Amino acid sequence: MSNPTASSARSVIARGRAGLAVELLDARDRFIASDPGLFRLRRGLGAVIAVSTTALLEVRVLGALGLTGGALILPVLLGAVMAMVGATSVRELTRGDIGRAGLWLPPAAAVGFTAGTLAHPSAPLALSVFVGTTFVAVWVRRFGPRWFVRGFLLWEGYFFTLFIGPPPSMLPYLLLSVVISSAWVTVLLTTVLFDAPASRMRRTVTALRARLRAAISACLELIDHPGDAEVARRLRAQLVKASAVTLLIDAQSSAVGVLPAGLSPNRVRRWVMDLEIGLQDVVGATLHLTRSARTPNAGSVPEIDRDTFHALRTALKVLGWGDLDMARRTLSRLPDDNPTVRRLTSGGLQLIEAIDAWQTGGLANGQWAPGDDTSDDDYEPVVSLLGDNLPGTAALAGAAVSTDTSHWWSPGRLAFTTRQAVQGAAAAALATGAGELLSHQRYYWAAIAAFVTFAGTSTATETVRKALARTVGTLFGLGVALLLAQASQGNPALTVTVGLVCIFGAFYLQPLSYAAMTFFITIVLGELYVMMRLFSDAIMVLRLEETAVGAAAGIIATFLVLPVPAVATARVARTRLLEQVAVLLDACADRLGGLESDIDPLTAMIQVSDSARQVSSTRSSPLRPLSIGTPGPRQQHYTTMLVGSAAAARAVGQWLLAHPHMVLPAPAEGCRVLADECRRLASLDSLLHPPRDSTPVAGPDDQVQLLLGADDPGPPAVLGGRLRRLADTLALLTPRGRLE
Repeated sequence: MSNPTASSARSVIARGRAGLAVELLDARDRFIASDPGLFRLRRGLGAVIAVSTTALLEVRVLGALGLTGGALILPVLLGAVMAMVGATSVRELTRGDIGRAGLWLPPAAAVGFTAGTLAHPSAPLALSVFVGTTFVAVWVRRFGPRWFVRGFLLWEGYFFTLFIGPPPSMLPYLLLSVVISSAWVTVLLTTVLFDAPASRMRRTVTALRARLRAAISACLELIDHPGDAEVARRLRAQLVKASAVTLLIDAQSSAVGVLPAGLSPNRVRRWVMDLEIGLQDVVGATLHLTRSARTPNAGSVPEIDRDTFHALRTALKVLGWGDLDMARRTLSRLPDDNPTVRRLTSGGLQLIEAIDAWQTGGLANGQWAPGDDTSDDDYEPVVSLLGDNLPGTAALAGAAVSTDTSHWWSPGRLAFTTRQAVQGAAAAALATGAGELLSHQRYYWAAIAAFVTFAGTSTATETVRKALARTVGTLFGLGVALLLAQASQGNPALTVTVGLVCIFGAFYLQPLSYAAMTFFITIVLGELYVMMRLFSDAIMVLRLEETAVGAAAGIIATFLVLPVPAVATARVARTRLLEQVAVLLDACADRLGGLESDIDPLTAMIQVSDSARQVSSTRSSPLRPLSIGTPGPRQQHYTTMLVGSAAAARAVGQWLLAHPHMVLPAPAEGCRVLADECRRLASLDSLLHPPRDSTPVAGPDDQVQLLLGADDPGPPAVLGGRLRRLADTLALLTPRGRLE
């Protein structure tokens, strides 16, 4: 006879192990999802490996040439810095391209530090050349990402010579140091640090799966706390992040050697769209079921009974962490008498089929996606990556000022990179002048703070935030640097260890928080001064003061010199999204009407996804340009509705891809109506303050309801529901006083 106490104990232990396994899986998912493709991790490790090995190599080589003491430290530091920049900036995909990029590293850096070494003895000349170097380093970005790296190396070489102040007699050794550093980094990037495109793709797909699980987990949390607005916000954020990973996959698919044999880029594009739209249905249904909950933690979901609620929660849990067969059976048993539950079931099953296609090989061997007859001959990536990241708002900002040509000084008369170069040079001139008032020797700290505020920023708001982040990061980094310096003085091993750890932290966190990167770089700088026997409390405080001066100079320049308002950039993002939705709907209308179309719906869907991402990235800037807080409620609402319209339009396109030969006149006309409404909304100057006389007699949702019929079983139910959902979303953007 079994012991009840022992059985109970075993049950508790089993539940504890299961709970621990889920917690470990959640932690692994959070780590992988936070760094799609593990690019940040590899970048941080690459910086540490490049700096440490380059420094050791140069100590050996330059030491063999007779350099010792301080004369040895200067070229070794320069070589280590150049290695760090090269290892983290060269993002080519093939070994041949990496080798060619490596050939450009020495001349770009050599021009910078040669100019700095020769100009250093004369302060006025050094200041003038600094401003000119800043202009050139920004201006050459017009030629593409590779020139961004070359311009930055030019500027970094000039800055570093001002930092260390080498005599002209050291110039040959500095040249040799850069050559050694560049050659060694090129070797590292083509061997130890080489990241094969196929491996990058596999890691990014793993990150997408982790993002899907994170979104399902957020759905479960919202069901448990149906009245919690913060949980709902996090759930929507998970959906946006998952969409960003799908764009990364789409952008990587065009590279040679990325995909397994038999798998085409267009099929991958179709696959990620199915995953994203399936997740949208699950998330959208969850939000709808929990939206009208009266109180937080109510423990029940409106519109469905308690049994269905528990079945729904079980289905979501199995979908996220159970096996696919069990998830399929659990979802299929959900009741179909509620349209929202049906939407969740449909989305969940779509996710399962897409995930199963990847795991079983059905995606590669053509057994997945019936009706997929898209040719790969004309495949082009919609998004071009900048390094390992999706592009920012530079193109939007350029378009925002391109129409402003009313005056000869208007930003629209200049290329975007030229405008930024003028801004950067003006900020550098102002920063060096003000920095000179604080210190004749360390003014360049103000200049670098002004320069970096324009790296990766496009609008006045972005520049302000980056300037503030640099100041805040320097402030906190200064406090830690002062403490660590006391412990590491006289201990070279600790100094080097702290420096390498902080270099990793800086580059690992850079895409997430510029303030965090600055925090770690400030600590590294403190350790450099310890190594050079120049550290003091006063010099670190001076760095903070110079950084604040440079940040202020960058803010002043961005608002007074050829400014690009964030409001204008956000308006361009909104207009482009609505226009892209209209293009997708036109393609759907042609196909549903039995007409030939020059527009590929699949490509149009990816373009809509990217436009929605751009809208989301600009949502916090239009109303509060001088704050780091969240936008106002109305701006948040319109952003949500804009992104929702993109999701609904992609869902219509996905149905069309699954039924490529079906002709349905009424839904085709509905797509035309909605496309016209998107263009009308895009033509408005502002959705927040629409003109009163633009109100249509019948809104798009009313017209679509009339075309499809509220209860007409003729059109396929899924397509009809998606068109109605899109019409309802656009109606909330339509100025008819609903939200006044």
